Amino acid sequence: MIEFHSFARDIVSDPIPTTPFLKAIANAPEIGESKKGDLAGVRVYKHKHQLQLLLLAYSYDAQNDQIILMGHGTHENFYRDLKQL
Repeated sequence: MIEFHSFARDIVSDPIPTTPFLKAIANAPEIGESKKGDLAGVRVYKHKHQLQLLLLAYSYDAQNDQIILMGHGTHENFYRDLKQL
């Protein structure tokens, strides 16, 4: 079973995914778009919530079967803030 770990406490508080987008990532960790350059190793999954496009940044550690959640929010300044982690 995949474990979820989060840098941002507001993304997930329960190690068992309950939201549809976390379930989608847990079932297929390669589902997110793989980033390059400064964000190499990071994947971004896009999903909609009440007509608002939201992005979820995560990395997948296949060796330990863990997904590390790194950020969640709207596109505005999302990648800039993600680079600061």
